[in-house]
Amino acid sequence: MAKTSEKQTFAALEKHETMNATGITIPLDVENLFGAKRVLVKVSINGTNYRGSFVRMGGKYMMGVPKIFAKQPVSRPVITL
Repeated sequence: MAKTSEKQTFAALEKHETMNATGITIPLDVENLFGAKRVLVKVSINGTNYRGSFVRMGGKYMMGVPKIFAKQPVSRPVITL
């Protein structure tokens, strides 16, 4: 299993088409890279830190984002793996 403290910057937040949910698509093969389908991560959005996780949803890896970020302009999220 890979362990790293490398920081990655991902694309902007995406609103789900049919649900009242916001998230970030993770362009990595999380299971292959980390040996797990769910990986805990530290996230910083607009200078606010919180802990989240990468999960597989709809054939791709996503990370859900708290609703408070969906209601404000957001810079590119920084995720520490």
